[in-house]
Amino acid sequence: MVAYRTLFDYVDFSPHPDILTVDFNNPNSSYTIGFYKMPEEYNASSEKDDIYTFTDRHGYSIIGSDEINVFILNPHDSSDIVTISREELSKFKCSILRCEFPEEMA
Repeated sequence: MVAYRTLFDYVDFSPHPDILTVDFNNPNSSYTIGFYKMPEEYNASSEKDDIYTFTDRHGYSIIGSDEINVFILNPHDSSDIVTISREELSKFKCSILRCEFPEEMA
């Protein structure tokens, strides 16, 4: 949060959006997600792996969505996009931070 404020002077941080309905493709927003505790089993895949395992207490970037899926990027391997359904993602104990940029910055 401090980095965003330092770089952009003003940023509006909003509470956790609804995973099942939010449009993560808004060009005026940036989304990050952190996982507290993973479900015992879930289905996620990446461009490199048929089964992708998220890490507890690690931050990821949400880079987009469609009606069914959310697309996530691990900052430690930005060449591998993870796809998970909104329904699966709603089972996770997680925190999503939305950073809204003022229109003059978009």
